[in-house]
Amino acid sequence: MSSTEKPKCFVIAPIGPNDSDIRKRSDKVLKHIFRKALSEKYDVIRGDEIDEPGMITSQVLRAVQESPLVVADLTGHNPNVLYELAVRHAIEKPVIHAIEPKLSKIPFDIAGFRTIEFDLTDPDSIESAVEQLKKQTEQAEKGKWGETPVKLANIMRSSKEDSKETVLLKQAVEGIAALSASVAQISDQLRASSDVWTVDDVATANQLFGNEPAHSTSKVVW
Repeated sequence: MSSTEKPKCFVIAPIGPNDSDIRKRSDKVLKHIFRKALSEKYDVIRGDEIDEPGMITSQVLRAVQESPLVVADLTGHNPNVLYELAVRHAIEKPVIHAIEPKLSKIPFDIAGFRTIEFDLTDPDSIESAVEQLKKQTEQAEKGKWGETPVKLANIMRSSKEDSKETVLLKQAVEGIAALSASVAQISDQLRASSDVWTVDDVATANQLFGNEPAHSTSKVVW
């Protein structure tokens, strides 16, 4: 790479056929969030924009592995996106997760990983996502981009003894997984019951976040 070329940021995203709703949405995310945040410093490329001849699958996987930075839009739980993300996790290079939560939940296995949330219909949300992406990229450039689930699993597997540090790490990972599952369950209950919670639901939330549990079973409005 010459001194005038920018490093590549590869975008893992659902693409879909030309003129499809998936493609139109992905184009908006690419333009208004990913490129707005990163194009000053990076050559931001999505898989369908690779212009060299060859097999697209091989080119995409090579870009996933070789690019200094990868940004993944997890919205829609696209199988290709999740496969490419797993490849990036496996090689333990910087990757930033993003999702539109009103369209998709964060997959359970990566729920503990810091994820940028945005709403394409809300200009303020888009602006916030751009700023978060800039900040996370700056941290990634300093080597501070977090631990992937794959790396955590390898750390625990490679340990031959249950040292104090390994036991604490295992407990932390298990705690994060349990917390993520509980939060997702409570979120589902909220969506299903509108703005009405039972005190039992409040007690569950209080217990989850370390507050005093409630004992009554009467109805309350949250």
